[in-house]
Amino acid sequence: MYRALSVGIPETEGWAGLPFGRELLDELAQALKTLGYTCEVRLGPSSAGLGASVRDSLGESGDEGVLLVHVLGHGVQGRSDALYVLGSDGVRTGENDVASWLSELEDLPGRPAALLLLDLCHSGAMARLPWQLRHADGTARSWVLAACAQDEQAYDGRFTRALVTVLKALATDELGVDPSVRHVPLQTIGRAVLREVTRLRGKGYRQSVTGSVIDFLAEPDLPFFPNPHHRDGGVRVLLDPVMAPFLDEGVDPGALPQLDVGVDGRHFVDRASGGSLTGALVGFFTGRKEQVATLSEWIDGFGDGRLLVVTGGAGSGKSTLLGVMVCAAHHRLREVTRPLWKRAVRAPYQVPEGLFAAVHARQRTLGEIVSSLARQLGLDPVADPAGLLAALPGGGRSPVIVLDALDEAEDGPAVLRELLLPLVECGGVRLVVGVRKYEEYQPLRAAARVIDLDEVEAGVLEDDLHHYVSDLLRGTERYRRLGAVVGGFAGALATALTEGGMDRSWGEFLVARIYTRSFAEGTPVADPVEAEEIGRGVPRTVTEVFDQDLAARGQPWLRSVLAALAQAHGQGMPVSVLARLVGPTRDEAPTNPALEPRVHDALKTGRFYLRTSVDVDGVTLYRLFHQGLADHLKARSGITASVVLDRLLSPLGPPEERWRAAEPYVLRHAIQHAADAGRTEELSDDQEFLARAPVEALEPLFGRLAPRLAADLRAVAHAREPARRAVLDLAMLRTGRAVDGTGDGWRPLWIRPRSRLHEPAFQHAQSLEHARAKGVRALEIADVAGARMAVAADRLGVVRLWDLARGRLVREFTTHSGTVSALAVGTLDDNPVALVGGGADGSLQAWDLATGTQVGPPLRHRSAVTAVAMYDRDTVVSAAHEDSLRFWNLRTGEVAVGPKTAVSPGSPVAALSVSHHTSSAPTLVLLLKDGTLVAGQHYLPMGACAILVTKVGPQPVIIAGDRNGVVSMLDLSTLANRAAPLRCHDGPVRALNVLQVPAGPMVVTLGADEVLRFIHLDTWTPKPLMQVAAPDARTAVATVVERTPVMVTGSWRGSVDVWRPCSSLLSRAVDPRLVPAGPGWRLVEEEAVVSLVSGERTGDAPEGWAGGQIVLIGGRPWLAVPRLRRRRPGQPVPLWDPERDRRAEIGAPGGTPLPRGDELICQGQRARVIRTASGGVAVHSDQGQETRAELRPHAGDVTAVAATELGERDVVLTGGSDGWVHLLDVHEWRVVDSVYVGDPVQHVLASPDGHLVVMTASETIGFRRELT
Repeated sequence: MYRALSVGIPETEGWAGLPFGRELLDELAQALKTLGYTCEVRLGPSSAGLGASVRDSLGESGDEGVLLVHVLGHGVQGRSDALYVLGSDGVRTGENDVASWLSELEDLPGRPAALLLLDLCHSGAMARLPWQLRHADGTARSWVLAACAQDEQAYDGRFTRALVTVLKALATDELGVDPSVRHVPLQTIGRAVLREVTRLRGKGYRQSVTGSVIDFLAEPDLPFFPNPHHRDGGVRVLLDPVMAPFLDEGVDPGALPQLDVGVDGRHFVDRASGGSLTGALVGFFTGRKEQVATLSEWIDGFGDGRLLVVTGGAGSGKSTLLGVMVCAAHHRLREVTRPLWKRAVRAPYQVPEGLFAAVHARQRTLGEIVSSLARQLGLDPVADPAGLLAALPGGGRSPVIVLDALDEAEDGPAVLRELLLPLVECGGVRLVVGVRKYEEYQPLRAAARVIDLDEVEAGVLEDDLHHYVSDLLRGTERYRRLGAVVGGFAGALATALTEGGMDRSWGEFLVARIYTRSFAEGTPVADPVEAEEIGRGVPRTVTEVFDQDLAARGQPWLRSVLAALAQAHGQGMPVSVLARLVGPTRDEAPTNPALEPRVHDALKTGRFYLRTSVDVDGVTLYRLFHQGLADHLKARSGITASVVLDRLLSPLGPPEERWRAAEPYVLRHAIQHAADAGRTEELSDDQEFLARAPVEALEPLFGRLAPRLAADLRAVAHAREPARRAVLDLAMLRTGRAVDGTGDGWRPLWIRPRSRLHEPAFQHAQSLEHARAKGVRALEIADVAGARMAVAADRLGVVRLWDLARGRLVREFTTHSGTVSALAVGTLDDNPVALVGGGADGSLQAWDLATGTQVGPPLRHRSAVTAVAMYDRDTVVSAAHEDSLRFWNLRTGEVAVGPKTAVSPGSPVAALSVSHHTSSAPTLVLLLKDGTLVAGQHYLPMGACAILVTKVGPQPVIIAGDRNGVVSMLDLSTLANRAAPLRCHDGPVRALNVLQVPAGPMVVTLGADEVLRFIHLDTWTPKPLMQVAAPDARTAVATVVERTPVMVTGSWRGSVDVWRPCSSLLSRAVDPRLVPAGPGWRLVEEEAVVSLVSGERTGDAPEGWAGGQIVLIGGRPWLAVPRLRRRRPGQPVPLWDPERDRRAEIGAPGGTPLPRGDELICQGQRARVIRTASGGVAVHSDQGQETRAELRPHAGDVTAVAATELGERDVVLTGGSDGWVHLLDVHEWRVVDSVYVGDPVQHVLASPDGHLVVMTASETIGFRRELT
């Protein structure tokens, strides 16, 4: 049920009158009735009566109803930004709070889908309420179309006047909405109203019509404006919008399946039909027997070569011939188009799905063609021709590709050069191309087998034309039984077109089709002699026959409309654009809305020359049916490309406003019209255009833009408009220009370089190399004679000692005859020793590092030693390939008694580590060859390949790296995860170390990808932008040399490499913070832990809390009880929020809550945002329970997280390696907003009042978001 309530307040006490109100309400009610609405009009109610009327309407329509509420009157903003509608008494009441109407529609049951049409001052605020963005995908029940923006006035009822005009145009089919569209999109109505308001305004005060935000990816089908001309099962219901224009009106679309957008099935079907005069699905294709047979056999796989070109002049029948082939071979078109190709002398067989693709290249870009081919061939999405070539399957039957109208593509030579010739060279497809004989396509013809339709014997051509024209006329009711008339006309026409003097560049069949159609629709002819005379008078060119036909139509606007249509790019123009181009003079852009009905009449008269499709906004697009005709009209139009551009844009308003009102056609093709006029630079500098035009339409401009901006715009191609505006603002800030920082979403305000943090964590200091070194197999650190030494063992059994401070070799000695397989260092009687296992004899040797001599006899296993470590002062533990662990007394060489350790039978020990972090006996941790971890009596199969035992606070932990590059932190006593695993490497982890730096302990990992990566141990936070490439590194150790932390790596080639830290690693500026400072916020980068000091007194602390520590959680300061360090580990710590007077608890490990940017208070408990091993993000409670499941909001890994409260909403912000920052609602757990910075994000910080700081390796960027 469609209901409407229209309320007008012509007179309001204390306010200027609106005398036009009554008349406008009556006109609007009449317009709504034509759309099927039952309309109630209320004129001049009091404030109380107005509110009651609206709320009654909201409650009466039911949840299945559709309701329009229109209000024309005075709107007043309150101090809270609420919008109140004043009744005749001028009283402001809560019943007239427009936001409360919207809330009732959303929150209460039994309410209809409703659209509020607000002709009120400041009414745009009601289309930008915070909660509305969450329902922009069409899930909302309430929508708004407002007369002006929040900070603007509404004047003279312009909005209502414009709405009446637009709805009348919809009712009379002058709005140009396609019959296949059931409901007119709200955006279409809104843009049309905005254009009309702009026209009514003239040079008056600005008034920006504002509508609800609609997610363009969702494209909701909103029911508010039913299309009165909609036809079920109509011409294009089941067809792709871009395919539809090529389907003759009589072809039953209900029988046609949906095809890929690039196929343009209507083009091929229309051409295959031969141009029916009645629209019936009948094939009139005639002749071309030799060419048909050749092409059919070639598509079926017979014949040599990979390329066949069909060429000839305009109208020679290239597309007709290819249309027959496509209809017969396409797996979805074959049966439903059988009447079109069954008369062919030989039709190709059906080609299996995934092995056939057809593209009509007219006005298509290279990217569109490539994407369509990939989809039709069942390939994964590809971005360019190289990707398509790489994705083509090898072996088996070659796919067949048919590409028609290459010369009509957006850049045909580029398609030839970058796609078609490489396809031929790769040999993986059989390619058919239709193209005219233009010189730039000679390389294609030279490489191909060619069918030239201009090279046909005159007698054969005459017979074919005779049959073709006869069939066309016999298909009409008027001439079906007049055989003599048909024969006389067809014979004379065929003879005239082949006897000489015919301009072969136009094509005889196209001339015959147009002339025959004119004859069939003209005055009936019953005399064969007269018919023969008329046939003999056929013009010899398309231009002549076209001019003759137009003159006979007697429609004064027809030529002007078709000439304007010849300027169209892409799939055609809508009526609203055509009306602006059809002007009374060459120099003045039309502004008279009465032109649109005339344009409609002309289009109806000239529909034979037109093809139509449906635009994204549901409006019909028109284009000429033949490119040759378009070229002819454009050449004779006398309208310059510059005038065309001016007429397209000028009526839309001043430059800063016009793009809001622009039709999708204008946004898509303005660049092409500007290029035609030589004025491209005007658009490349137009920020509003760059923010609103489809990114694919901007491709021609990218060469003029800064490379960084072009790349960033491509990255935000499918994002909401605010994200693109932020990219444009960032580009201005990077070039030193100011931005206003206003608008929706996060808007950048300032940008600063971060050169200090751009440098890597380490830089290569020196390589310690020996000519005879053969690949470092094991590496350890030892103190020898007061010097820090690297102990490196190679695959020949040689151990070398390198002085790391002086960079020189101290000594070397040979231990085994084969490869060293295990190495450890320890002390014996305070002398440094090396424990070296290797060779096949199972021996384990001890060597004095100070003298280079062996200590005692070798210790022997039954097989090769695989791992060794010092267990305690005098005891060594070792493992071998074929026997269990052994404990040795290093002094005596005898087997000692060790702890009982469970080892899986048949799984050798690959590595072992000893923990001395507890007060009891040492704990032995084993890594088995199958990747299982063993600690005490606990097993953990995890595919591990590297282990490290360390501690976090007082708790001992195991750091384990697995074969997939994932690093985990495990509890030593239980092997349970202490934190979420982190993916660090592409491939196995080779080494793990802990490095002490000023910012705290760092876990340094080395992977098979030969990259050093860093994890902040205390917070288990990865530092992806600190990574260091370490080419050829096989193993790594961390140490301190002369008070400087260094990394030492051993390489495959035998060198020992020393890496020294850069200033960024030695600085404490690892975790920047946003800290409240008085009324604002301060960005702190100098401290690892921030002490928070309130700038203002916010309230009295609870009793006993004086002197408590202030911590920052979720961007908000909380007061913790004093003397935190005296509390028992794990005991909950009470917190108090002084601003909101609420309490929570922290179960803090070690008893000390640190201020963290990735924590928030959720349901009274502290929760933490974590990064998952697969690169996503999740929320865990303080007890480690998952409260929000993993999300993967980024194309790459999550590299930074923050949590805060934003506008009374708990949110998580994630930064990614893909350069995006996403805002996630914690309760709904989905992305609700995004901003793009272009580079991988290192840190992201947010404050509750709408500040956002994003840090990359090279920049710090400040954003601000308006909270309403």
